[in-house]
Amino acid sequence: HRWAENGGGKMAKMAKMAKMMGFSRGVDVMRVSSAGRAIDGRRTERHGGCTGLRSFVRGRVLERGATATAFASTSPAVLLTREESKNDKLRALLEGRGYETFELPLVEHTRNEGGRADLVHELAGGEGRVDWFITTSPEAAVVFTECWREAGSPRWPRVASIGKGTTRALEENGAGGLIGFTPSKATGKVLAQELPFSDGGAPTVVYPSSELASGDVEAGLGSRGFRVRRINTYGTRPVESLTEAQVQAASAAEVVTFGSPSAIRAWKHLTGRTDVYSCCIGGTSHEACLKNGFEEAKVYSPSKPGLEGWTDVVTEVMDLLATEEGRG
Repeated sequence: HRWAENGGGKMAKMAKMAKMMGFSRGVDVMRVSSAGRAIDGRRTERHGGCTGLRSFVRGRVLERGATATAFASTSPAVLLTREESKNDKLRALLEGRGYETFELPLVEHTRNEGGRADLVHELAGGEGRVDWFITTSPEAAVVFTECWREAGSPRWPRVASIGKGTTRALEENGAGGLIGFTPSKATGKVLAQELPFSDGGAPTVVYPSSELASGDVEAGLGSRGFRVRRINTYGTRPVESLTEAQVQAASAAEVVTFGSPSAIRAWKHLTGRTDVYSCCIGGTSHEACLKNGFEEAKVYSPSKPGLEGWTDVVTEVMDLLATEEGRG
């Protein structure tokens, strides 16, 4: 490949800028052609082109002394962007299919102590008054079980679980026996449409949720006549920086997995890239990618949210990339 007339000069300036900013230690800055392919004298990899280098300069790095790991293989690594410790199951499934992965957590959870206290109160004294507690994510389920144990682990609550991941979180934390309903599709809108409506007055629902969750669930339930009390029990915030190894991985990435709109916004903020293949856990994240300007043809999601469908989507993208590489 040849350097574009202006591309080589711009890349050299950006690499020099990165070095001046102190990012060069332990990091190999890739040269890229105008076609967006890395040039290292040995092999050619598909790459994010100038956008990738921009993310390298733009990323804020805390651990400047960290040594960047090599980020080249016969197939591109899949980036896992859920919060720390929440990528293990997807990683196991992907690596079981022979794919290299790289963990790059983009969000972290915080507890809302006032909301947690309100939920403990409802669990301890809501018998005969609350008809349903609804959990719409694995993290919401974890917070629910924490509060449930603080309330003495009562057996009376009925819990609606949105899907397999949330059900698994409830079961792993001892509250699986409380589950009384799971919708036909793991989305908040479908849960709101299908939650059983009890005769004899408007049922009361307690909805422990993220501070950033949309109003779809309570709006949908309210339109059917449910009385809904939403309690924000936790928050989600983007990470503020990336290590040198993570910056390098983000710059070279082709395939990125997204489990929430928050992770998508954090990725765009930290890297500036919207050209990657985006493998989303479900429709909500898929829509968030499109709203944030990601290339529509490169956004994928399963028809039913969940780990298995998510893994299948990544496999589909990796097969596509392998086919393109073979043609090249």
